[in-house]
Amino acid sequence: MLHIVIPVYSGWDQLEKCLNALEQGTFQDFTVIVVDHSPPDTRAIKPASHRKVIRLRAESSLWWTGATNRGIEYALSRQAERIMLLNHDCYVGSETLSTLMEHSKKKKGAIIAPVQKEDGSGRILLIAPEECVWLGFADGRQGPLTIPPDMGGEKLLAASLVRGGRGVVIPGEIFRKLGLLDEENLPHYYADHDFFVRCQRAAVPLYTALDADVFIDNQQTSLALKPEELTLGEFIRSFASRRSHRNMADLRMFFYKHYPLRSLYLLGFFLSVLRYTAVYAGKRVKKMV
Repeated sequence: MLHIVIPVYSGWDQLEKCLNALEQGTFQDFTVIVVDHSPPDTRAIKPASHRKVIRLRAESSLWWTGATNRGIEYALSRQAERIMLLNHDCYVGSETLSTLMEHSKKKKGAIIAPVQKEDGSGRILLIAPEECVWLGFADGRQGPLTIPPDMGGEKLLAASLVRGGRGVVIPGEIFRKLGLLDEENLPHYYADHDFFVRCQRAAVPLYTALDADVFIDNQQTSLALKPEELTLGEFIRSFASRRSHRNMADLRMFFYKHYPLRSLYLLGFFLSVLRYTAVYAGKRVKKMV
C-alpha cells in the first residue's frame, strides 16, 4: 500500500481537487494522510466523505516541514513500504500512481518523481533539475524542459536531484535509514531539497518517471512566484518572508549545510541572492518595456 502525506494549511478547495484526482485514478491501493495544521478557527476539512483519508491535527505553529514530518511519522508507524509527498495544490494524472508504483517496485530502494506540469495548460515546468549548489542553486538548476530524444523507449530518467513534495515516491526504508526532514533548521522551504541532497550523497538512486505527470496549481504556491508582479518593496520583503523561497534564513542554512566548501558557504548564499535579484530586475524591465 502507498501512503500519501498531504500537509494543508487552510487550502480546502485545492485539497478537495487534489483528493478527487487521487480517487479518480486507476491505482486505488493507497491511504491519504492529511496533516491539518490550519489555525483552530479555520479547521474544517470539506472532503469528509473521502473514505481513504486519515486526518491528523497538528499545531498551527508548524510550517510545511513539521507538518509533513508528522504525516511521515504516522505512515512509518503503520509500517509503510512507500510514502508519497504531495502538496495539496498538486493534482496527479489518472495513471500517475499506477505508473509510479510500477517503477518503484522494479527499482527497489530508489526515489521516483513524476514530471511536473502546469495545471490547466499542461506546460512542462520541471523534468529533472540538475544539482548545482556551488553556483548558488539551492534547489537545482531547471534542467531540460523536453523529454530527452535518446531514451530509446526507457521511461525512467536517472537524475542527480529531484525537487519538492510534488508526487515523489520514497521507500519507507530511506526515512528509517536517513531520518526525517530537517524541521529544526529548515521549517518551510528547502527541507525537501536538503533531504534529496542527503539521499543523493548516500547513493540513493533518484529517477524521474517520464510517463507520470503531476499538475501544479501555482497561482498561490509561493510569494516568490512571478517576481515581475512584485513592487520593489514587496520583492525586498520577500527575502524576509518564510512563505517565499527567497527567504534568507532558510537559504543561508541550506548553503551552510551543503556548500562543497563550508568555509565558503556564504559565497553560495550570495550567488543565490544575486541571481534572484538579477532575474527580478530583468523581468521588471521587460514588463515595463
